[in-house]
Formats: sequence, C-alpha cells, structure tokens
Amino acid sequence: MTISLGSLLLFGERPLCAGGSQCVSEDEANQRLERFHKNRPTPTFTDHQTTCEKVRQLFEDVAPQLKGEHMRQRSVSPWRYRIDHNINRSPADIAMAECLCKGCILEQKETHDYNSVSVTTHIKVLYKNPCPDDPGKYLMKHEYFKVSVGCICVEPKRSS
Repeated sequence: MTISLGSLLLFGERPLCAGGSQCVSEDEANQRLERFHKNRPTPTFTDHQTTCEKVRQLFEDVAPQLKGEHMRQRSVSPWRYRIDHNINRSPADIAMAECLCKGCILEQKETHDYNSVSVTTHIKVLYKNPCPDDPGKYLMKHEYFKVSVGCICVEPKRSS
C-alpha cells in the first residue's frame, strides 16, 4: 500500500505533540471535556459517616423494614461512596465504592470467615494534560479508569 505525500497533507489534521498525540488550545480542550461529559450523570452524594458497625446495627434494629433502602446498606458486604475528583478528567467526579467491613455481616454480626471485596469495572474517561512541547496547549487522551462499583462477600483466598 502506498500513501502519497499529497494525501498526508490533505487528510492530516493538526500538528502532533511528543508521542504522536494531538495538542489543542485550552478552549478546545475544555470544549472536548464538556462534550465528552454531556449526558453522563454526575454523582452528588457521599456517605463518609457510614461505618461497618453502623450498618451492622441497622441490620439488627430494622432489618425487616429495609426492603426500600439502598442495596449498599442491605448487602452482607456493605459499602459507601466517595467522590474521586480530577478537574483535568471528564467526568471530573466519579463515585467510588469503598467496602465498610473487612469481613461480612452474617446473622447480624461481622464474621471474618469471609471477606468483603470490591467489584470493579472500567469506564472510558477523557484526560486533559499540558502538551510537553507547548505549555499553552493540551493533550487530550482517552483512557480506561478502574472504578469500584460495590462490594461482595467471598471466601478468603486459601494458600496452597
């Protein structure tokens, strides 16, 4: 396959930064972040006050009435959310689940016969970083970001 210089000039876009990535102005970078984030939900809650003991007590006190409450509080591996904030990323705010217990709540008690572990997934995000060879411009890069979405109860790993 042969590519002529003319087609490279015709179809080429903007000058590239180090590493072959395209650099854009700050306005263009911010517009791209905004477009990427459009129609994606922004998390607005955190529950830093929740602890394993509080959830265990909730199980003990009101377990029969919990049908309508959040899954993260009804789980035998309860979790809370914290917001991971990065202004140079779209979305800037990502809710990250944190397991509240090392063990699992079984029969209204935390037991360490099992472990609470995070369930993770990857989401596509867009980062804005200063261009190495032009500080007034920005390098836009899509990456996959690992997100903890909840916690589950598992048997501990056994050493062999």
